[in-house]
Amino acid sequence: MEQELRDRATPSPPKLRVALMSIVPNLLGGEGHVIDYHQSVGQAADRLHWKHFVACVSDSRLQHYPPFWYPCLQGGDLEAEGNIWQKLGRIRNIFRLGRSIARFANEKILPQGDRAILFVERFIHLQLLAIFLSLLFLPRQNLAVWLLYRRDIHRSKTGWVYRVLNEAIARLLPPGRLVLLTDSELLQESLSSYFQKTVTVLPIPHTEILHRDRFPRPSSEILCWWSGPPREEKGWQVVKSLVETSFQGCENICILAAQSSQLAAIEGGVRVELLDDNLNRSNYVKWMNTCDFVLIPYDSISYGLLRKQHSAISS
Repeated sequence: MEQELRDRATPSPPKLRVALMSIVPNLLGGEGHVIDYHQSVGQAADRLHWKHFVACVSDSRLQHYPPFWYPCLQGGDLEAEGNIWQKLGRIRNIFRLGRSIARFANEKILPQGDRAILFVERFIHLQLLAIFLSLLFLPRQNLAVWLLYRRDIHRSKTGWVYRVLNEAIARLLPPGRLVLLTDSELLQESLSSYFQKTVTVLPIPHTEILHRDRFPRPSSEILCWWSGPPREEKGWQVVKSLVETSFQGCENICILAAQSSQLAAIEGGVRVELLDDNLNRSNYVKWMNTCDFVLIPYDSISYGLLRKQHSAISS
């Protein structure tokens, strides 16, 4: 009885609070998945009763930022093309990005929770170097870093840089606090082998269909949507060839693509309709509901597609 009373009188330890900081070093003008992805991460964090903040760059193409998004990161566009001298000049900007990450984490993130997680889901090697440098200016005893790899980067010329930086980050953190993530089982297999570390599959969070609304469309046409920004690895040459070719029945086909693709229909070919580059979530879902087919002629090496099928055939 006395023990039971003592147990009741002893206050239970407070629940551990977690502060999750998404690092977004490039907003891409609102194109692609970046904004929707981290908003979904924020919703997942909220269900776990975690605090979620997004530290991002400032982008003049965006008129406003979602709540708890802070355009505080500095360092310019480390992904921009340039000659060797321009790329060497980015060394200073790498340090600026690292310091701005550390400054925001020290001021906004670390005071918010007993544990803090720095999460980045889209990055190149220069941005990863900046994240490593930011850790030098942060207390790390209660800090974790989550890195989500979307590409089979060991096939690139800079693959070794990611491996070296992963090792360097892991050495700065307490054991087990560097978490490597990916979003497919195929990439999990190849990245685990390359990094010689456990890579965990993180479910893609921004797949919820919010409504079933559609855009008006001719009932006789077949709408084929090549979504997202035009890039070589997303099948730019394949779609361009399709638009520049005439074939039987092509007059009944319409190719939907981003305005920046600058695709132009030819006489006797398919019809082309160009959409805004920066579709908001609602319009993105509406086009998904409206089209008949989504074109995904993605490069199988870059996106890790069909590798298992190729292996099965060759064996």
